Amino acid sequence: MKKKNYLLIFSAILLFTLLMLRFATRTKFISGSDQLYDIAVQYLLDHDNSPHKTTEKDYQAFADYEGFGITEDNEYRYAYMWILDESFYVDENNKIRVGTGGSMPYKFYFKKDADEVVKYEIPKDGTEYAPSIKRMFPSSVARKMLKISSFDDSKIKAQLKEHYNYLEDTEIYYSDGSTR
Repeated sequence: MKKKNYLLIFSAILLFTLLMLRFATRTKFISGSDQLYDIAVQYLLDHDNSPHKTTEKDYQAFADYEGFGITEDNEYRYAYMWILDESFYVDENNKIRVGTGGSMPYKFYFKKDADEVVKYEIPKDGTEYAPSIKRMFPSSVARKMLKISSFDDSKIKAQLKEHYNYLEDTEIYYSDGSTR
Protein backbone atom coordinates (compact mmCIF):
# COMPACT_ATOMS: atom_id res chain seq x y z
CA MET A 1 0.00 0.00 0.00
CA LYS A 2 2.82 2.42 0.86
CA LYS A 3 4.42 1.67 -2.52
CA LYS A 4 1.22 2.70 -4.31
CA ASN A 5 1.03 5.96 -2.34
CA TYR A 6 4.66 6.81 -3.16
CA LEU A 7 4.09 5.95 -6.80
CA LEU A 8 0.94 8.10 -6.89
CA ILE A 9 2.72 11.05 -5.24
CA PHE A 10 5.75 10.67 -7.53
CA SER A 11 3.47 10.54 -10.60
CA ALA A 12 1.59 13.66 -9.48
CA ILE A 13 4.85 15.57 -8.90
CA LEU A 14 6.20 14.46 -12.27
CA LEU A 15 3.00 15.49 -14.05
CA PHE A 16 2.98 18.86 -12.28
CA THR A 17 6.65 19.44 -13.21
CA LEU A 18 6.04 18.57 -16.86
CA LEU A 19 3.04 20.90 -17.03
CA MET A 20 5.03 23.73 -15.45
CA LEU A 21 7.88 23.23 -17.92
CA ARG A 22 5.43 23.25 -20.82
CA PHE A 23 3.87 26.55 -19.78
CA ALA A 24 7.17 28.12 -18.70
CA THR A 25 8.69 27.64 -22.16
CA ARG A 26 5.62 28.88 -24.06
CA THR A 27 6.35 32.04 -26.04
CA LYS A 28 4.68 35.13 -24.65
CA PHE A 29 3.53 37.48 -27.40
CA ILE A 30 3.01 41.15 -26.57
CA SER A 31 0.18 43.38 -27.75
CA GLY A 32 0.03 47.07 -28.47
CA SER A 33 3.06 47.12 -30.78
CA ASP A 34 1.49 46.35 -34.15
CA GLN A 35 2.95 49.60 -35.54
CA LEU A 36 6.27 47.72 -35.66
CA TYR A 37 5.00 45.75 -38.67
CA ASP A 38 4.49 48.92 -40.72
CA ILE A 39 7.84 50.32 -39.56
CA ALA A 40 9.58 47.11 -40.64
CA VAL A 41 8.02 47.19 -44.11
CA GLN A 42 8.90 50.86 -44.53
CA TYR A 43 12.47 50.06 -43.48
CA LEU A 44 12.75 47.51 -46.30
CA LEU A 45 11.27 49.93 -48.83
CA ASP A 46 13.61 52.72 -47.68
CA HIS A 47 16.64 50.42 -48.00
CA ASP A 48 15.69 49.05 -51.42
CA ASN A 49 18.89 48.54 -53.43
CA SER A 50 17.36 47.41 -56.72
CA PRO A 51 19.55 48.17 -59.75
CA HIS A 52 16.44 49.62 -61.46
CA LYS A 53 15.90 52.23 -58.74
CA THR A 54 18.27 54.80 -60.20
CA THR A 55 18.21 53.81 -63.86
CA GLU A 56 14.56 53.35 -64.78
CA LYS A 57 11.63 55.73 -65.24
CA ASP A 58 9.00 55.89 -62.47
CA TYR A 59 10.54 53.10 -60.40
CA GLN A 60 8.29 52.10 -57.51
CA ALA A 61 8.48 49.37 -54.88
CA PHE A 62 5.41 47.97 -53.13
CA ALA A 63 5.05 45.58 -50.21
CA ASP A 64 2.45 43.66 -48.29
CA TYR A 65 2.85 41.50 -45.19
CA GLU A 66 1.33 39.17 -42.70
CA GLY A 67 2.33 39.63 -39.07
CA PHE A 68 2.84 36.55 -36.92
CA GLY A 69 3.41 38.17 -33.56
CA ILE A 70 5.78 40.29 -31.55
CA THR A 71 7.84 39.19 -28.55
CA GLU A 72 10.41 40.89 -26.36
CA ASP A 73 13.29 40.18 -24.05
CA ASN A 74 15.43 42.49 -21.89
CA GLU A 75 17.10 44.13 -24.90
CA TYR A 76 14.90 43.79 -28.01
CA ARG A 77 11.39 43.49 -29.39
CA TYR A 78 11.09 41.01 -32.28
CA ALA A 79 8.51 41.23 -35.07
CA TYR A 80 7.86 38.01 -36.99
CA MET A 81 6.54 38.59 -40.50
CA TRP A 82 6.07 37.22 -43.98
CA ILE A 83 6.69 39.98 -46.51
CA LEU A 84 5.97 40.12 -50.22
CA ASP A 85 7.76 42.95 -52.00
CA GLU A 86 7.86 43.76 -55.69
CA SER A 87 9.20 46.64 -57.74
CA PHE A 88 8.15 47.99 -61.10
CA TYR A 89 9.17 50.68 -63.56
CA VAL A 90 7.99 52.17 -66.84
CA ASP A 91 9.96 51.34 -69.99
CA GLU A 92 10.56 53.53 -73.05
CA ASN A 93 7.24 52.31 -74.54
CA ASN A 94 5.27 53.34 -71.43
CA LYS A 95 4.78 49.74 -70.37
CA ILE A 96 5.00 48.61 -66.74
CA ARG A 97 7.93 46.25 -66.28
CA VAL A 98 8.68 43.99 -63.33
CA GLY A 99 11.83 44.90 -61.44
CA THR A 100 12.88 42.88 -58.42
CA GLY A 101 10.96 41.26 -55.61
CA GLY A 102 10.68 38.51 -53.09
CA SER A 103 8.37 36.68 -50.75
CA MET A 104 9.85 35.36 -47.53
CA PRO A 105 9.82 35.33 -43.73
CA TYR A 106 11.59 38.03 -41.75
CA LYS A 107 12.56 38.51 -38.13
CA PHE A 108 13.01 42.19 -37.29
CA TYR A 109 14.89 43.42 -34.25
CA PHE A 110 13.84 46.66 -32.53
CA LYS A 111 15.50 48.24 -29.50
CA LYS A 112 13.12 47.57 -26.64
CA ASP A 113 12.47 51.25 -25.99
CA ALA A 114 12.48 52.52 -29.61
CA ASP A 115 10.35 51.94 -32.68
CA GLU A 116 13.38 51.71 -34.94
CA VAL A 117 14.71 48.68 -36.81
CA VAL A 118 18.14 47.64 -35.53
CA LYS A 119 18.53 44.73 -37.94
CA TYR A 120 16.62 41.94 -39.59
CA GLU A 121 17.17 38.29 -40.33
CA ILE A 122 15.96 36.09 -43.19
CA PRO A 123 16.20 32.30 -43.49
CA LYS A 124 18.99 30.50 -45.28
CA ASP A 125 18.49 28.85 -48.66
CA GLY A 126 18.24 25.22 -49.71
CA THR A 127 18.57 22.46 -47.16
CA GLU A 128 19.21 25.04 -44.42
CA TYR A 129 15.84 26.75 -44.98
CA ALA A 130 13.69 24.76 -42.53
CA PRO A 131 16.36 24.53 -39.80
CA SER A 132 16.98 28.29 -40.00
CA ILE A 133 13.21 28.97 -39.74
CA LYS A 134 13.05 26.79 -36.63
CA ARG A 135 16.01 28.66 -35.15
CA MET A 136 14.73 32.17 -36.00
CA PHE A 137 11.13 31.94 -34.84
CA PRO A 138 9.18 30.67 -31.83
CA SER A 139 7.95 27.14 -32.57
CA SER A 140 4.31 28.20 -33.09
CA VAL A 141 5.40 30.80 -35.66
CA ALA A 142 7.92 28.48 -37.34
CA ARG A 143 5.20 25.87 -37.91
CA LYS A 144 3.02 28.47 -39.66
CA MET A 145 5.93 29.83 -41.72
CA LEU A 146 6.86 26.38 -42.98
CA LYS A 147 3.29 25.82 -44.23
CA ILE A 148 3.17 28.95 -46.42
CA SER A 149 3.46 28.18 -50.11
CA SER A 150 2.13 31.41 -51.65
CA PHE A 151 1.13 34.95 -50.72
CA ASP A 152 -1.88 36.88 -52.02
CA ASP A 153 -0.56 39.77 -54.11
CA SER A 154 -3.92 41.54 -54.60
CA LYS A 155 -2.93 44.47 -52.34
CA ILE A 156 0.26 45.05 -54.37
CA LYS A 157 -1.73 44.88 -57.63
CA ALA A 158 -4.12 47.52 -56.28
CA GLN A 159 -1.22 49.77 -55.22
CA LEU A 160 0.38 49.29 -58.63
CA LYS A 161 -2.79 50.21 -60.54
CA GLU A 162 -3.28 53.29 -58.35
CA HIS A 163 0.31 54.47 -58.77
CA TYR A 164 0.43 53.89 -62.53
CA ASN A 165 -3.13 55.11 -63.23
CA TYR A 166 -1.77 57.71 -65.66
CA LEU A 167 -0.86 54.95 -68.12
CA GLU A 168 -3.37 53.61 -70.64
CA ASP A 169 -1.95 50.10 -70.38
CA THR A 170 -1.56 48.81 -66.82
CA GLU A 171 -0.62 45.26 -67.80
CA ILE A 172 2.58 44.09 -66.17
CA TYR A 173 5.25 42.98 -68.61
CA TYR A 174 7.93 40.46 -67.71
CA SER A 175 11.38 40.27 -69.26
CA ASP A 176 10.28 37.33 -71.43
CA GLY A 177 7.43 39.42 -72.93
CA SER A 178 4.62 37.68 -71.04
CA THR A 179 1.99 39.69 -69.14
CA ARG A 180 -0.29 39.27 -66.19
